[in-house]
Amino acid sequence: MKSNVGLIVAVVFLAGVAALLWYIVTSEPPIPEPLSGSAAVDESGAPVQGPALQTGADKAAQESSERPAPPGPDPSNEKPTEPTAERARAIRGRVADVRGNPVANARVNAFSGTTARSTTSLDNGSFEFLDLPAGAYALEATKPEYASARREAVPAGSVDIALVLEETNAVAGTVLSGSTGTPLRAFEVAFGAAPSDDAPTSQWLRRLVWQPVRDPQGRFRLDGVPGEVTLLVAARAERHAAAWVILPAAARGQPHDEAVIHLPPGAYVEGEVITAAGGTVEGASVYVGDKPAHEPVAQTDADGHFSITTLAADDTLLTADHPDYVAGSTEIAPRPGATIQAQIVLDQGGVIEGMVRAGQEPVAGHVVEVKVPGGFPRRPLSARTGPEGRYTIVDVPAGEVNVRTTIPSDGPGSSRFVTERALVESGQVTVVDFDFSAVSAAIEGYVLIDGRPARQGWVAIAVSGELGQDSYTAPLQANGYYRADNLLPGSATVLASAEDGHGVRRRKTLDLEVAQGEIIRQDFFFEQAATVYGVLGGLSEDEQGTVFAVTGKPDVLNVTSLEGLLNFQNLIAATTEVDPEGRFQLYGLDPGVYTVVGVAVAAGASETLEDREQIRTTGRVVNVQGNTALEVNLTVR
Repeated sequence: MKSNVGLIVAVVFLAGVAALLWYIVTSEPPIPEPLSGSAAVDESGAPVQGPALQTGADKAAQESSERPAPPGPDPSNEKPTEPTAERARAIRGRVADVRGNPVANARVNAFSGTTARSTTSLDNGSFEFLDLPAGAYALEATKPEYASARREAVPAGSVDIALVLEETNAVAGTVLSGSTGTPLRAFEVAFGAAPSDDAPTSQWLRRLVWQPVRDPQGRFRLDGVPGEVTLLVAARAERHAAAWVILPAAARGQPHDEAVIHLPPGAYVEGEVITAAGGTVEGASVYVGDKPAHEPVAQTDADGHFSITTLAADDTLLTADHPDYVAGSTEIAPRPGATIQAQIVLDQGGVIEGMVRAGQEPVAGHVVEVKVPGGFPRRPLSARTGPEGRYTIVDVPAGEVNVRTTIPSDGPGSSRFVTERALVESGQVTVVDFDFSAVSAAIEGYVLIDGRPARQGWVAIAVSGELGQDSYTAPLQANGYYRADNLLPGSATVLASAEDGHGVRRRKTLDLEVAQGEIIRQDFFFEQAATVYGVLGGLSEDEQGTVFAVTGKPDVLNVTSLEGLLNFQNLIAATTEVDPEGRFQLYGLDPGVYTVVGVAVAAGASETLEDREQIRTTGRVVNVQGNTALEVNLTVR
């Protein structure tokens, strides 16, 4: 049984959705510098009113009210904490093999944002990084003949960090023609952990790392293959469909069984990419499927022609993309050994235009961009507003798209977007306007832990309403105060996250309705925390275990995929991975009712849709009391 934070990270990051689970499981999002409308603290430690967004309307009267006093003890009686520079720290650890023997001369890398360091392990396996800025780091150890080892979210100042390298194996074999039985002299081979249930799809196979081979006897050898894993070894060649064999797990450092792969005849495609007017399109990229999940399988020549030399029976859709056109697709019906004719038509799409203003004042020089679901086109769709605040974006694919722009008050590099949905029709103009005069609401308050100000943390706010969608992260001031300015009206989800005196991250989420121009006072109180601990049993040797504490009694136990678990992301109060014996501890829980959920995931799962379905769950509803430790044992079935 193995533990792998990377899987939970991968799930969280599904084309933008996957990042969410990583954010929930292991870390907090980066805290931006205070924005132009965020709060500050004066010399007495009292919060100072920040400037409001000037949108052409006079908001001085609205913003003139005094900042609310914090609940409980008066923080003005406490001496304010002066901001201090981040202290440089070290990370120390040891690289070893699975038997605990030290591994010398392993390359160890540390990454955090723009910081990257590298070192080499000593004869006793030890390594250290000195003078690191404070923060969380990803550590990775590599060495030939070993699979790399990685640890995520390691805080600067950590010691005794263990990086365990597993010896890799090798696999050799032969690739033969399925129709004649003779060796193929030119082909490609790849390997990966075998899927737990279904056979791999052609899209799954394309995501493997393929290595070209030329050998008169059709022989190949693959090094760096993981041990103790059921292995899939695949091959493909021109005029042949891809094929694979499944090899049983081998002991670490030992070769796998011989792989003999017979490639059946494949379909051959001769096609062309043209415009709606019948012109040829040179330099178009052709993909299998409706998303650019892999490298293109062909490129059109000067006459718009392309060919694909290997297709499987389930390759039934081709998509072409070009910077000057909207991506187009066509369906095909591959037949073994047959040559198929395909034609893909690209058109100019639709146009999105509009105006960006703040009340009656145009906003010039502002970037508006279009995000198209599915990944095509691969080029950016954006425009900058002119002196009158107007913009035009051409060649937008037909269908529903997201049109977004940044809130102008946040300055260069802002990551706060207002998003509008738009329905685009080919050859038609769709108007999308943005008016920032409505960006005038605010949420402020204090975050208290055990009655005292929380000094390290943030409050994240996501707003969705008729005028679009917006998000904001406000860091906590030294006296626990936060303020989020320039918010859109709509339904808001507010998440407070702070670290208590024991270093435990506490989280609390609530929903609010925000009106235009409204200033909402919302405090967060964290009581004495409780702990839930126990054992997650029933895990097989090739499964990883994770345990979640979900607020309340939602229908989370019927979830069949990690992707489905994202529907409950705002209710997850704590999460942890189990250790090799299945033990777990969930810290920092407020008193209340929780559903404790255990999840088992196949160890070989990767970041594909097929792998996200390979989970088993179990759970229990518990009532947690403050400042207590509750034992909860679970068994997946």
